[in-house]
Amino acid sequence: DIEVKPYKRSPKKVGNK
Repeated sequence: DIEVKPYKRSPKKVGNK
């Protein structure tokens, strides 16, 4: 998911798993 969402802990490359 390449979108703007607080995935894990990467507020710059969110959704990059």
